[in-house]
Amino acid sequence: MKRSILLILFFLVLLTACNPFAEPDTMLTEYQSRLSRVIDSEPAQLQPVTITGLPRLRERLATVEKVDVNFLEFLSLHGCELQVLIAEKNSIMGKVMTPINELRYQVSFIQKGKQCLMIISDSEMQQSLQQIITLKVQQLPAHIWNAVWVSEGITGLMTRSKGYLPILREESGVDSASQSLHEMLALSAELREGNYATDLGSLGKIQQQWHYGHQIGQLLNSMSLLTEHLTSATAMLKHRIDEQPICYKKQASRQATVMNQFFMNIYIGKVQPYIAIVSQAADQLLPLINRLAEGGGTANFRQYVNSTLSMDSKDSLYKRYVYAVKQHTQAWQALLDQCGMRPAVN
Repeated sequence: MKRSILLILFFLVLLTACNPFAEPDTMLTEYQSRLSRVIDSEPAQLQPVTITGLPRLRERLATVEKVDVNFLEFLSLHGCELQVLIAEKNSIMGKVMTPINELRYQVSFIQKGKQCLMIISDSEMQQSLQQIITLKVQQLPAHIWNAVWVSEGITGLMTRSKGYLPILREESGVDSASQSLHEMLALSAELREGNYATDLGSLGKIQQQWHYGHQIGQLLNSMSLLTEHLTSATAMLKHRIDEQPICYKKQASRQATVMNQFFMNIYIGKVQPYIAIVSQAADQLLPLINRLAEGGGTANFRQYVNSTLSMDSKDSLYKRYVYAVKQHTQAWQALLDQCGMRPAVN
């Protein structure tokens, strides 16, 4: 039985290795190589697309002013749950809280602190506690920011060490990543609106999904890969259009027939579906991650967002990707039009 499983796995690996269209990078390399032969044009050199990496943690960290108050005076409060909360915070584990647990603590302090205000009879202590609560409410956006951008989860979601989005959309996990980003945005909005009773139990699940998902990093890699290969392939197509036309007076030649078959079978049949997967993933994920990145971080972090994550910045990776796809589509249309083979638009 074990031997049979190993044989099946071996043949699956062998089939994958023999099929250049099974992985995005080999598919695009094969596409460019075949295109070169079909249109009889020298392969254009790939121009690497530079992607700015996720800034270091200290450039993502939102600094929070330490509340310099003697908490010991609150430990004497009877019937106030701040006693237990403050004791946990001052424990060894409490002093090294993760950003997520720090957010949970701050929200819990605000919530329980407001409850304590109702039972405190000492006006001086009541005033002191109210000042602390007010400060913590003001600091809450910074703690929300750190729970997103200083977490291990975001590092996993953004890492570019896990390859590309897969050829099959159902294997990408993009929908799950999109849902988790929506959930984080919803939690953030609830807290910013003062709904401190919001259930934060899903934070751990969100972070775990990010940590093991890698979808945004894979999306960035895929956009970069497509931009490089499509730009190079476009240069080959334009060379034949401008300098060595395959057809004259829209009269199709034998080479044009082969070219058209290649266009339909390889570009339309293989490459374009992957472009659609990547574009759909960008439409799903980039608006959400950009919303989470609004208004925080250092200058280097803002530069990272503009160049790598933004859908609006002029020279962003997304804009370069969209431009490369558009240019490649137009080049194919022009070449096919020279031969009277341009597909009709319904």
